[in-house]
Amino acid sequence: MRGDGAVLALGDRTQTVTLVDTSNHTILSRITPPIGEAESPWLALQFAPDRPDLAVGSEQGVISVWSIAQPERPRLRFRLPGHRGMTASLVFDAQGRRLASAEWIRWSRSGI
Repeated sequence: MRGDGAVLALGDRTQTVTLVDTSNHTILSRITPPIGEAESPWLALQFAPDRPDLAVGSEQGVISVWSIAQPERPRLRFRLPGHRGMTASLVFDAQGRRLASAEWIRWSRSGI
């Protein structure tokens, strides 16, 4: 949920993030990967605390930052290569200027 509580972001397995107006429970818009880019399901969503930005992490490790200054018309600001594995979580610093991320690490025990 955005810091002011007015917008909720919901990610799903169809590669869509739905932005919902929490005051009247209506859909404001949907964010999908740019045309021509194969993307995987979104796994992590994080609003910046004092900026109109939403960070979205994918199963492929790519992190996209969207401007939602106008939630009805989200705009892709930039993409970060992210991780080799799935993006597990995202968090902005208190000023919304730095973004930290973590990835799922797949490992297996062998020889046991």
